[in-house]
Amino acid sequence: MKNSDIIVRIENILQIKDILGKLDQLSPTDLQSLLLALYEKRSEKIATQSIFDQYEANRFVRPSDVSQRLFAEIELLAFDLLPSDFDIVELSPVAPFGTNSVLTKNNQKKIMSTVRNLEVCADSTTALILECARQRKNLLRSNAKDDQKVKYATSMRNIRLQNFESIPGFVPHFKALTLATAGRDCGSETFETQACLEHVAFYLDYLTHLSQKNFWVGDISVAFSDIRIMEKLIELLDLEREQLGRVTQDSGFDVFRNFQIPLPMSVKSMEEMPDEFIRAYGLEKSFSFLSVVEEKIMKILTNKYPEIGFSIDLERIAGIGYYSNLCFKIVARNQKGDIFPLVDGGMVDWTQKLLQSRKERAFASGFGTELFCRNFKI
Repeated sequence: MKNSDIIVRIENILQIKDILGKLDQLSPTDLQSLLLALYEKRSEKIATQSIFDQYEANRFVRPSDVSQRLFAEIELLAFDLLPSDFDIVELSPVAPFGTNSVLTKNNQKKIMSTVRNLEVCADSTTALILECARQRKNLLRSNAKDDQKVKYATSMRNIRLQNFESIPGFVPHFKALTLATAGRDCGSETFETQACLEHVAFYLDYLTHLSQKNFWVGDISVAFSDIRIMEKLIELLDLEREQLGRVTQDSGFDVFRNFQIPLPMSVKSMEEMPDEFIRAYGLEKSFSFLSVVEEKIMKILTNKYPEIGFSIDLERIAGIGYYSNLCFKIVARNQKGDIFPLVDGGMVDWTQKLLQSRKERAFASGFGTELFCRNFKI
């Protein structure tokens, strides 16, 4: 049943027209007081057995099947490997209401909202960026052009309301390790490339150490993208953004082939790209940027990690509306031969919005530690 049908049914039961409109006229504080009073009244009717029934049936309250001891072991390893200028913080499990829908354009229906104008953490990335913005604001008070970077890391549980049953390895709530770097634009894509290089190098070192501790990790590969390529193609070819959003987790969906776009899915070097295609789609800016990424990130990482596969993914759709330009993904194969996306990260414009300054820059990334533990433990 659609939400609109449910609302109509409720309006008919209560004989109140435009119930959402009327409730929306209340201030956040008044609505909170109303809902708190309602839930207090309903809690008085709850029987002990119904609590236990809920615990057994509700997918959001079930404990993880991964040992907390194992989480502690790999978290400690990560914290030991992190560069010393990263501050490791313990975040609150809740964030201001609307954090994810406003910053990342995620539908609020996917977020667990609370009656106190808060939301349960659905993405520790946004929570870390909020703290980055707070610290950057403090620095800017004394110097409006302060370029000092702030770096944070955390490991915490996230909860998502969408149904992941059809996606192997995905669960309603999960542990993730998250990094965030924020600072000021220093020209020539320097912030972007330095932050990305540091994040990717950390994760590759981390996976190397994990593979020596009863985890089997094979065929690690890293793909770099500029999400503006797909944004541009959506605009030029009038592609359906919602349709693309629905296939982001479908590894077999070939965007370019499906929409008859004569570009390769991925390349090992930007030298493989034919100039006529770049000019035809007006992608000069993105392809020039990816050439810088190849020179300042990929070549350095290739020399340091010759056993890792590096490429440029030209048709990436995951992250549209989330990342602003440069992004990356790390995937690996487990002992059974299954390939999983483990790490995702990129540039976000959230500190620009929060601090109302186009000069602010932020790079964030996350590693699905629970997904990794569940599928790569020997």
